Amino acid sequence: DVDSLLDKLPKYCSSSLKLECGSQGATNALRSIAKKYACERPILIDGVRINFKDSWVLMRQSNTEPAVRIMAEASTRDAADALSSRFASELRSLIN
Repeated sequence: DVDSLLDKLPKYCSSSLKLECGSQGATNALRSIAKKYACERPILIDGVRINFKDSWVLMRQSNTEPAVRIMAEASTRDAADALSSRFASELRSLIN
């Protein structure tokens, strides 16, 4: 049945943050992140998505406000929060 199939799938928790910043600063910071994590082969279709073994993070500029949205998923809430916070910190240091 469907429930037994769902039980076999990995469970993920999500976390998201918004980092307010200007458009040009965000563009430059996202380019720098993509270069820094080039060995992880980031996906650059809609922002910068980096897939790790058991988690992923997506950073993209908002289309409606001067901000970067950071979304992460990992196996636990704490891990997802730590991943989104880590990349918010990295972006913040590149923007300022």
